[in-house]
Amino acid sequence: MSDNNIPLMYFLTSVIMVDDNRSFLDNFGMELNYPGVLESYTSPREAIESILSKNNIFNSLKDYLIEIESNEFDNDCELHSINYDSIIKKLFDEKRFYEPSVIIVDYSMPEMNGVEFCRRIKKHPSLKLMLTGEADYKLAVEAFNEGIIDQFIMKDVNTSKIEVVDAVKNLSMEYFKRFSSQVLRDEKSILKSDQYKKIFNDWINEKNIIEYYSISNTGSKLGMDSKGNMRWLISCLSSDITHYIDVGVAQGASESLLNLLSSKKIQLALFTEVQKKEPVSSWVDYMVNIDGSFQYNNEVLHYSFLDNFTIKGVINDKVKRIYDVK
Repeated sequence: MSDNNIPLMYFLTSVIMVDDNRSFLDNFGMELNYPGVLESYTSPREAIESILSKNNIFNSLKDYLIEIESNEFDNDCELHSINYDSIIKKLFDEKRFYEPSVIIVDYSMPEMNGVEFCRRIKKHPSLKLMLTGEADYKLAVEAFNEGIIDQFIMKDVNTSKIEVVDAVKNLSMEYFKRFSSQVLRDEKSILKSDQYKKIFNDWINEKNIIEYYSISNTGSKLGMDSKGNMRWLISCLSSDITHYIDVGVAQGASESLLNLLSSKKIQLALFTEVQKKEPVSSWVDYMVNIDGSFQYNNEVLHYSFLDNFTIKGVINDKVKRIYDVK
């Protein structure tokens, strides 16, 4: 499993169950009470065809990266920056609900066993959870060690629903962490800061955030709570504020605005290139109060918590997340 770093985004994905026993699928599916899309198949071959046809975030990895020309630097290394606009676009993509992140499969099936099934979808980025009986325990361990499956749970009359629910929750988060590890190339990412993690987790818990998207390289997030309300965690470095002060001075910003920025009582929630090029007279639309600060990499990171805040050019107040997934 990956470390406990914060992924670039997280949303409710689909879970696919495969077992030749329809009665077990129906009963176990009801017990799981999964809040997202739960698909079930009695035919492994039909399940494979469906899984491999699903849209997934890994297919378009290049869309999340902006290549930086190597001639802009003194070395020949391949460098990238993150395309945050592409991350935000996921919020508008209804297909995200049908993104299969976890596959639950029974080992013992007549058409093909669970290990063979997972072997055939090994290249698919979804994480595989296999349910197995005691007699097949050794085979499950071997499949896990080979990387064919990501976890296995003993299936018997005492199979713990809580154990499977916890596994699905952890594996779906791992799905996004693995995606993020391919995009995040900078080991100094704010998402790996322990202080930032505490602030982020407090925001998640206090606001009941169940879906979020990174919108800047300083840790700003757009989140949605369980009722579909927008919640924002906006953060910037002191050097960003200093930059805007310099721009403001050059463009004749008012003394009161410059004093506010200098006092570190407000920050500017400017994310897109269009927003950053707006005249200083428009900055009032992007001013947010700073709620707290902490030291980060010889700088200070300032953060703000906002509810139902609208930032022009990123999202409008008519956009609502629909959680009643059928």
